[in-house]
Amino acid sequence: MITEIQGVEELFRAEFGTLTEKFTVVDLTREEARASDSRRVAIPGVYVWWNPESNAIKIGKSFDNSRARAFKHFRDDTAGRFVKLADHPLTRLFLSNVSNPADAHWVAALEIFLEHRLSPAIPARRIG
Repeated sequence: MITEIQGVEELFRAEFGTLTEKFTVVDLTREEARASDSRRVAIPGVYVWWNPESNAIKIGKSFDNSRARAFKHFRDDTAGRFVKLADHPLTRLFLSNVSNPADAHWVAALEIFLEHRLSPAIPARRIG
């Protein structure tokens, strides 16, 4: 089990090799993510909510805006547990966003890979 957020990026790079060049990787605190006006956080990609207590909390994707989709879990309190699990001062949002929208098909592959390898506390129901 990966117990540090840096391990997510290492796992991604080890599996995807040169394909990682198609992505911009961003690791932010919850507050940094919420306040960011950077274009690189508001594009298609995969998100991982993470903290040291729960490790991977929730993994998902967006073919439009990964940060916006990631924050909807707070609004919806996904699985009736997300807010409690993510309400930790060290919660981080790890984004792997495509640099070129034409590469958006890699988003789905990365989401499935991370879902299987990180076993988030709140798994995606659509991924078997």
